[in-house]
Amino acid sequence: MKISKTAWWIIAGAGVVGLSVGGYSIYKRKRPKTDKYGRREDKSSDIAGGVQTSRAGGQALTQPDWSNPYDMNYQKDVQAWIAPKKLRLLPRSEADTYAKQLKAAGGGAWYKNDDEKAVEGVFAKKLRDKVAVASLSRAFWDLYKKDMWQHLAGFLSKKEMEKYVHAPVRKLPNYRILN
Repeated sequence: MKISKTAWWIIAGAGVVGLSVGGYSIYKRKRPKTDKYGRREDKSSDIAGGVQTSRAGGQALTQPDWSNPYDMNYQKDVQAWIAPKKLRLLPRSEADTYAKQLKAAGGGAWYKNDDEKAVEGVFAKKLRDKVAVASLSRAFWDLYKKDMWQHLAGFLSKKEMEKYVHAPVRKLPNYRILN
């Protein structure tokens, strides 16, 4: 029995599809799992999101989770970590102003355009450290009773979130100390 050229193409195409599916499943298994912030989910070696150490007084301290400055409690964790030094904080009035700019950047209604430049202006140009990001997150929550990160993810695509929010925040220092 002789197989036609069409049958050979079908067999070859099915083989390519099979190899592609197999390759993707192997790739997916070997790649580390990440959460919605792009961080690794496996934190089995960490203690409550940080490394546990102790001070001279014998009290145990937990290092802050440096990878999540969007958490409203990040500022408290950092302050406890660097105590007795004082953090340089974002003034509440500035945080409220930036929160209002981010809220307005969403466009409000479905027919209005999003203002990505306003989001970029806040995260890339106005915030100086990750503690300021946490202060902004707290101010956004206090004003609108909505998580800032969820609000931004609601109108920005993943690519825009990476470009306008995550990349500038990753470049910021964890905190600044008052002199």
